[in-house]
Amino acid sequence: MQVGGSGRPVPKNGNNYNGCAFLGEAGNAQFGVALRVVPEGINSFMHKVNSSPESETAYEINGFGAVQGQLAGGESLGCDVFVDAAEGQTLWINMMLQTPGGMNNQQMCDRAKQAAEAAVTTLQSS
Repeated sequence: MQVGGSGRPVPKNGNNYNGCAFLGEAGNAQFGVALRVVPEGINSFMHKVNSSPESETAYEINGFGAVQGQLAGGESLGCDVFVDAAEGQTLWINMMLQTPGGMNNQQMCDRAKQAAEAAVTTLQSS
């Protein structure tokens, strides 16, 4: 995924929740990936963070339902993956582009999906 090996804590702030963030670099593009466990169901939380319905794609990650989306009006800034981890629990992976124009939407969403797959695999192996 081309991210640094050690993450840093991300404290709760507004609609954000506690988690861990990693910095990465791909070519000239710098980006961040944050992983958070949200004590809310996937549908209500996606609505709260203003995910654009036009950008949403549903798929499965290791048997868990997941939805990829982008912030309405901020599609060029990054991509999110929301994993329906359990009743009332969402695993939120947020890929944030630090270099404007450094990646297109597909590249950002591919990175977010890779991070979600790695997080779910790690959680399942624990």
